Amino acid sequence: MRQPSLLALLAGFLLPALAWSQLPPVTVPRGLARFTIDGTFATTDSRWLAGQRQPLAQDFIQDSLGGSFWSPLAPTDDLLRQITGLPGARLHLGSTSARHQVTAGTGGLGIAYGLTSRITLSGYLPITRVVVRSRVTQDGASARAGFNPADPVFGNGFGLSTDAIFFGSFDRALAGLDVALARGDYDNDPGRKALAAQTLSTGRTLRGNLFNLLLNPGTASPFLPTPGSVEGVAVLGKISGLQASLQSLNISGFTESPALATAVLDDAGFRKFATDPTGPVAGSFDAPTIINMGDVELGAAVALITGLSASGTGFGLTGQATIRFPTGQLDTPARFFDVGTGDRQPDLELGMTADAGGNWFGARFQASYNLQMGADLNRRIARPSEPMPYAETLAALRRNPGDVLTIGVSPFVRLGPGFGLVFGVSHQRRGTDAVTLLTGQDSIPGAPVELLSEDSGRHWTTGTVMLSFASTLQAVDGVQKLPLDGGVGVRRVLSGSGGRTGAETAVQTWLRLYFRFP
Repeated sequence: MRQPSLLALLAGFLLPALAWSQLPPVTVPRGLARFTIDGTFATTDSRWLAGQRQPLAQDFIQDSLGGSFWSPLAPTDDLLRQITGLPGARLHLGSTSARHQVTAGTGGLGIAYGLTSRITLSGYLPITRVVVRSRVTQDGASARAGFNPADPVFGNGFGLSTDAIFFGSFDRALAGLDVALARGDYDNDPGRKALAAQTLSTGRTLRGNLFNLLLNPGTASPFLPTPGSVEGVAVLGKISGLQASLQSLNISGFTESPALATAVLDDAGFRKFATDPTGPVAGSFDAPTIINMGDVELGAAVALITGLSASGTGFGLTGQATIRFPTGQLDTPARFFDVGTGDRQPDLELGMTADAGGNWFGARFQASYNLQMGADLNRRIARPSEPMPYAETLAALRRNPGDVLTIGVSPFVRLGPGFGLVFGVSHQRRGTDAVTLLTGQDSIPGAPVELLSEDSGRHWTTGTVMLSFASTLQAVDGVQKLPLDGGVGVRRVLSGSGGRTGAETAVQTWLRLYFRFP
């Protein structure tokens, strides 16, 4: 969900600027046009997840890089456990550290017109500049695995030829043992015959698992353990053990070993694996600065109860409806750190704003429901905790973001004629996204589309402190003075639970000028 525009906040509880005369009105007096200029500077380098504050780049930070980060590597861990018999065998590709900061500056132009004394129509056009500063570094000090020398992208011809020779000798040895059993070479020694049968069965299983690990185009791993690692020693030990059994059965000629990783993965290799266009990830660490339109808004406000006096005391109630259009720019799926300027899906937001004021104190209350409608897009399918998914998971989708319920209150104290100090707090609840494959899009093995809905539901609380100014339409010496309001403030996401919510801090300012029209 996009962050609400400053105009939307202004019309709600977050910006209840207090004047000696009244709150900045949601509606515009009949026959007047209101021109708004606003700006927001927001930044974040942390987030909330399940009630815990974390670095924004937490998903990129791995103590042990492997199948938990790239789920397609998980079958490699299974094969290593089957081959070695070690319950803890897995790929260890080192560790990663990361930092991620997103800064967005938004300037907006708004126009509103008082169609009647109760009805106001409005529009808002935001332009957003997004700057992303990110860094990911891999440390191979703890790594126990590196590139598969026989991999078609990251390997070399020597690794491929070594494995070809290895499996050729392996196949000849198993075939020789099979022939020896069939012609009865061990029939006079039941013990040797049982050993031969067991060796043949074990050898076939080991050969199949090794081929799937090293060369099979559908299952071969781009990474393998090094010969000196715990996993590598165990793999070579299983092979040498089989070779010894074959030798004791007079099956000779099988002495070769497969090509394991010649070096552990380092940062350069990590980046190559993540960005090589012919590799499985084919992504990019680039995050270019984006300047683009945000989501354009059209709205209407209706004054239901007009009980506020010219001095700002009393009670007022306004109903609001806002439509947001999909005019923002989406992030690019292949860029790991890319951030767009909108979700490119329409919204319909309905809300109520209640103002209550006394001589020196008052409050604005708001409740709204944002109906987020579906839109088509392309996304790589993976869990939120896998920020660098394989390119083969890219799919055409229909995403319907969860709706957002907002409630909040902003008490104020009047500082003097036209000025108020506002303290606002709001709570938002977003439902779970609904994501489906578009017609004609095949499902992707190992990447069910439901993964994109994980952790999409969330709650968060935002606090605001603001100094504001407002004056009303009034007559002075027989001449009508047009309204004016403006302000500056800070808002911050104070807490969050459920899915990922940016712990954003934003500085915002606005100025609204009124003109007669026509």
